[in-house]
Amino acid sequence: MSRIEEQAPMSILDQDLYKFCMQQAVLEHYPEVTVEYGFINRDSSMKLNKAAFKQLQADIAKLEHVIATDDDIYYLKRACFYLSSDYLDFLASFRFNPSQDITCALDDTTGMLDLRIHGKWSQVILYEIPLLSLVSQAYFTQ
Repeated sequence: MSRIEEQAPMSILDQDLYKFCMQQAVLEHYPEVTVEYGFINRDSSMKLNKAAFKQLQADIAKLEHVIATDDDIYYLKRACFYLSSDYLDFLASFRFNPSQDITCALDDTTGMLDLRIHGKWSQVILYEIPLLSLVSQAYFTQ
């Protein structure tokens, strides 16, 4: 069994709560703003090898399958009264689009990762937490 098969499926709820609050605020106040942000490796000794990079690319592509289930939305309705029904409707239909939103490259010489996210803020704000997790998993499993 490969590492991918062993890895638990990611849930839309694998987020810091403030990300949902921020996404709701962005949708209400800045729905058309386009942003770009990137991963910064603060420890230059922690480099990805080619196998880890390939695994990271495969895992990033799988983000397109992460959705909010009916149970997820029900949970958020009950637990987070401050999230509006309009926002929860948005989240219920939200889909990551990593092939459009993410660029990922590895410098073969330095082993440093260049990971950038770009798009409408409301659409790309939820990438941060899963991407940090996937980078860490790729590094520590290869």
